[in-house]
Amino acid sequence: DLHAAATQDILDGNFDHAIHAASVHQLHQDDDDSSTSSSESPTRREVCDEAESALSPHVKAVPSAAMLSLLMVICGCCCQAPYELIMSSDRGCGDLVSLAEAITGIVASTGSAIAEKEWVLPMRSHALLAAAGIAFSMLTNRALASPLPTAMLCTLKNGSLVANVIVGVAVQGKKYARGQVFAVLVVTTGLVLTAGDASGEAESGPVAMSSESLIAVSCLTSALLVRALSCAMQETAFQRSGRASASEMLFFRSALALPAYMLRASNIGLHAHRWFKSEVGGLSWPTIWLLLFANLVFDYLCKVTMTKLIATCGALHATLVLTVQKFVAFAISVVLLDSEQRASPKLWLGAALVLLGTIAYGFSSQPSLSSRKKTN
Repeated sequence: DLHAAATQDILDGNFDHAIHAASVHQLHQDDDDSSTSSSESPTRREVCDEAESALSPHVKAVPSAAMLSLLMVICGCCCQAPYELIMSSDRGCGDLVSLAEAITGIVASTGSAIAEKEWVLPMRSHALLAAAGIAFSMLTNRALASPLPTAMLCTLKNGSLVANVIVGVAVQGKKYARGQVFAVLVVTTGLVLTAGDASGEAESGPVAMSSESLIAVSCLTSALLVRALSCAMQETAFQRSGRASASEMLFFRSALALPAYMLRASNIGLHAHRWFKSEVGGLSWPTIWLLLFANLVFDYLCKVTMTKLIATCGALHATLVLTVQKFVAFAISVVLLDSEQRASPKLWLGAALVLLGTIAYGFSSQPSLSSRKKTN
């Protein structure tokens, strides 16, 4: 059921782990049935079909590989740029954005989830997964509320690959090929360089990080580990209870998150009230609301495009396209949105290592499950 976990990762926006899970499932499928050449296509289609059942049930046409790749890069950049503008214009508004994402998830999945005859996962599993999602959002929002440049924080968010490998080894007992370990070390080096640049940005004096920078990096690191643990919990839940639909997962994850965001009502109300003023962070009304709308729309389109990209082109091609998208988004962010970071060689070098490490990981051989992994 690894492809079911990949489906949910796409809905969560965790594209790196989704591609990895889909490729692992394809490897197992090829080992089980190497005599037929048609086994590859249905396996990729399973990921696409499950995600589309919750995201775009009426969209059936599949564009060409080149068109899908171009759409992924465009949608990813058009999603990232408004997000960074929002976060840099109104620090601490992450809870408001997360609430909007949860409401969007409920609207997108309620019809399909209620129409199901029965739900597969027990409420306890849904509650644990929702709690992990809430923790990820809260920790990420706390990091983005820091004075560190948003482009730098978004680069650090690409450490999900490292977090997934750590949890895969420590919790799930996975073994990784040497090429993958080397790629993860390259990504880690890039993240360390980026985090080191954060210390110089927050306080231009000593090399040691300021307390605020340290808190931001620590929160972001914790958020990535929480998300990786959530992925492991998803796989375990699917193995024990069966494969839940994407609509069921998205509905409960979004609905169960609402009470937690209500606890942050005062902060959400504060920023929502600020957004109705004539100007927010240099943006005239209603620009910031339009940016939020654009972020939600293009985030939705990213998820739809990624499902089709994995189904049509495979995991390796999706990895390369996602890496190109991240680099283009980073370049746009630094050059156009954050001019103070243009001349930071450490930040550029760190981002380049993260991107190169991600590409190397995609070309490496797939991990095999150790004997510690529970089989049903």
